[in-house]
Parts: sequence; structure tokens; C-alpha cells
Amino acid sequence: ARYSYNSIGKRDPFRSFIAKEVVVIGDGGPLGPLQLHDIDSYQLRGIIWNIQAPRALVEDPDGIGHVVELGTLIGKNWGKVTQIKPEELIITEEYRDPIENELIINEITMRLPNPAELEAKK
Repeated sequence: ARYSYNSIGKRDPFRSFIAKEVVVIGDGGPLGPLQLHDIDSYQLRGIIWNIQAPRALVEDPDGIGHVVELGTLIGKNWGKVTQIKPEELIITEEYRDPIENELIINEITMRLPNPAELEAKK
């Protein structure tokens, strides 16, 4: 008997497991997939700490996970991952005040959810 493969309803075996990188051209040059949303709409989901180059997993508002490392750009204001600690991620945004022309540095801390807090939300 001849065998024919019917692909209806099956996952495409050649499709990548990882979400495609989306690059949009913005005012300051190409934007990566983590620069499409405001920084507070991302959630820190995990940190890989005891390796030479620590990395973290952040989830975007669409529920897609992204691995970040030092230097990764995140958020709409060109925030950059500047520190990865065991429990938190530090993102630094730098921009010029248009009136005073001063360099403003804004540090944002993204913390891992506390297991006790997660239990309380259930």
C-alpha cells in the first residue's frame, strides 16, 4: 500500500520553535522585538545566574518569551539591560532633557515574581 502524508491539523515540522525576530525601522534605527512595547508591559519570568554570561527570560504582552543578556535593548525608550542579578534585572534608559539638554538616566528594576505573591493572587 502506498503511504500519503496528510498535513491537515498537524504542526508544520519545518516551522521554527522560536518566535521570528521582528525588526521595525524606527526614528533611531532598527528596533528589535523587545522595543515594540512600553517597558512596564514586560514581565521577568526567569534568570539563569551561575553561568559566565547571565541571561534572563522576559515575557512580552503577547505572552512570547525572549532571552535577554547584558546590552539587550528593551522598551520604547531605548532601555538597555545593564545588570542581571539573582532576583532582578536592571534596565537603564538614557535620554536628553529637551529643555535643559541634560542627560537623564532612568534605572528600572524588574523583579522576579515572589512565589508567595503568586499564591496570594490565585
